[in-house]
Amino acid sequence: MGRSRGCGGERRCVAPVTPSWIALGGALTAIVAGGLPPVAALYLTTLSVAALLGAAFLAYLVAVDDPRPARLCDAAVCAVGGALLLGDLAVRVPGVVSASAPSGAGKLALVALALVVGTLVAPMVPWPRLQRRAHRGLRELLQR
Repeated sequence: MGRSRGCGGERRCVAPVTPSWIALGGALTAIVAGGLPPVAALYLTTLSVAALLGAAFLAYLVAVDDPRPARLCDAAVCAVGGALLLGDLAVRVPGVVSASAPSGAGKLALVALALVVGTLVAPMVPWPRLQRRAHRGLRELLQR
C-alpha cells in the first residue's frame, strides 16, 4: 500500500525547483507590483524580497554541498537581487503615505530580474566550445 508497482524504480514527475527559479518568481512579482496601487505594490514587493532572500539562503545551502563556481554565482546573484529589491521596497515606502508611485522603484526590480535571468541562461551557453573558438585564432598566431 502506498507505492505503485508499475515501475521498477521511482520516476521524477516534476523538475526540481532551484533557487534561480524561485528568484525568477520573486523578481517577476516585483515587476508586476510596479503597476499596482502603492499599498499593494508595497505588499508584493515585500513578498518578492522574502522570496529572493529565501532563494539566496537555499542557494547558499546548495553551494555548501556543491562548491562549484556556478553554485556560488547563484547564491551571490540571489543575494544581490534581494538587496536590490530591498532598495526598491525602501523607495516604495514613502509612496504609500503620499499615495503616489515612485518613479525609480521599477528600475531596481528590472535590474534584479536581469541578474536572475542571466543565471538561468548562463548554464545553457556552451562555454568550453566558445572558448576553444576564441583561442583558436590565438593558437594560429602563436604557431607562426
